[in-house]
Amino acid sequence: MDAPLLAADFKFMFFGMGMAFLLFVVIKIAALVRKFFSQPVAEKESISVPVKETQKDNKKVVAAITAAIIHYREGK
Repeated sequence: MDAPLLAADFKFMFFGMGMAFLLFVVIKIAALVRKFFSQPVAEKESISVPVKETQKDNKKVVAAITAAIIHYREGK
């Protein structure tokens, strides 16, 4: 067995494990910072749409879907 090749293998192994450990530490630090220093998010105002316009749009959509289904079934 080649000693330099084995040394290089161990070097890459420790480098890879070190990078994984470093990533784990960074993720944990970010989670702690977010937990203790986050600010409450303000709720967004909802946009109200008049009910009549929504019902008209829904009726048009239902009519279009029904017509498409009837057309598809007649084609068979």
